Amino acid sequence: MIRLARAGTPIRVVTDQILTPTYTRDVAQTVAELVRTDSYGLYHVTNGGACSWYEFAGAVFTALRLTPDLTPTTAAAYGRAARRPAYSVLAHHRLRAIGLDDLRPWTDALTAYLREKGHLT
Repeated sequence: MIRLARAGTPIRVVTDQILTPTYTRDVAQTVAELVRTDSYGLYHVTNGGACSWYEFAGAVFTALRLTPDLTPTTAAAYGRAARRPAYSVLAHHRLRAIGLDDLRPWTDALTAYLREKGHLT
């Protein structure tokens, strides 16, 4: 997305699929904490909050002070072959139940990721 924005390419992003963008560093840290417990089973490990793909792209562009030609669209209009759920936000009840904290909000994780990759100073 960053490359497309910097190239001046028009960008269409879906607004009707809601998710939680998640930083793999945060997942790895939480999984490392989790494996040190005696609690086994299925856990949802994602950053906090939710947004559409369109909102996520907009947050990236805002953080980087980019102003691409960003247009909202729907999944049906976008026409991807793979079907994706309209809402794929996961709850963290089991993490909390064993005393592990929720991961930070996705917006904070995005800032950390962009900073780590050298996009922000």
